[in-house]
Amino acid sequence: MTTTHDHTSAQADRETAREWLTREEQSARYPSREPDVVAQLEAPTGVEMILVNLSRSSENPDIAVIYERPRVSRGRSPVASMLSPLELFLAFETGEPTPDVLVRHHRALAARGIFDTAPRALPLPLWAGPNLDLPTDYGDVELCAGDFGANWNYFSLGHGVVNPYGLFELWTGWSVITGESPARSCAMCAPELDSPTPDGLYEILNKQEGGVWESIYTTVINLLPGHGVGFQTYGPGEGRTRIRLTTENDEHGLFYAGASWGEPEDWITS
Repeated sequence: MTTTHDHTSAQADRETAREWLTREEQSARYPSREPDVVAQLEAPTGVEMILVNLSRSSENPDIAVIYERPRVSRGRSPVASMLSPLELFLAFETGEPTPDVLVRHHRALAARGIFDTAPRALPLPLWAGPNLDLPTDYGDVELCAGDFGANWNYFSLGHGVVNPYGLFELWTGWSVITGESPARSCAMCAPELDSPTPDGLYEILNKQEGGVWESIYTTVINLLPGHGVGFQTYGPGEGRTRIRLTTENDEHGLFYAGASWGEPEDWITS
């Protein structure tokens, strides 16, 4: 398991995405903020995670996890499924020094009773390696493949009391959006269906503690079925997060989407 700092190909894709957004005059709606990346982690399964400080302060950090090709570990206990960003970093055993900002963040979450003060020495989530001990419907699964609803229940665990999800026909400019809360999660995926997925982009935007919407992550939609992105944070700062879809020539397609802390009438928006 490695922490990767040189993602030349991924960075090139994101730069291309930004250029395409500019050409389509979509990004003008939201200021772009270069995210404060604390660590980049990649598992052998291809899951990529970026730990980002949503706060503008290193003394009072609010760390989020952005997932490319997110996976979930169905069948694990709730306690083991909920890892703090610090515990997630330690589980990868990268051999690199632990960022102080992750330690401060974990202490802040422990003070709110979300995690124990001492970070747990947990193994990597099951999606980071083979799992042969659980029935077929459990264990290492892609969030965007198979039973999205069941997978989403695990992915959104601990991120609110209302976690709606569904399959929607979406066009450019439509988003899945969380309510305002410290703990929140959202995801958007192209499903494994016969209908083609349009060319386009996933863009993650965040509005922290009454601020303005800022674009913090953009990636090109991979045309392989089941490609998607996910976001999770436990706070402690209040905020809202959305995943916005942009399609070329305003083409539409079917997408799975889910968001925490939202009511059914307001968590899908244009």
